[in-house]
Amino acid sequence: MQISWNGLGCFTLVAKPVQGEVTVVTNPFKAQDDMKLKSGVASVIVQTHEGKDTENLTAFEPQHPEEGKKVFLVKHAGQY
Repeated sequence: MQISWNGLGCFTLVAKPVQGEVTVVTNPFKAQDDMKLKSGVASVIVQTHEGKDTENLTAFEPQHPEEGKKVFLVKHAGQY
């Protein structure tokens, strides 16, 4: 597993299970004066709360668009 801090509360977690790579991104933020979020791909985006520091949900493209998959968005507590 690879864990990267992108700034503020945004982390990227990449795991490589048997069936392919899975990327989880937490709280993607909008660019600010001194911080910019590098866009990329994601399987899952987790938004822990609504606000300026978590609202850049379109910064990440689906990890496997050729399979018709979209980015799975988690905005509420629960089991997924």
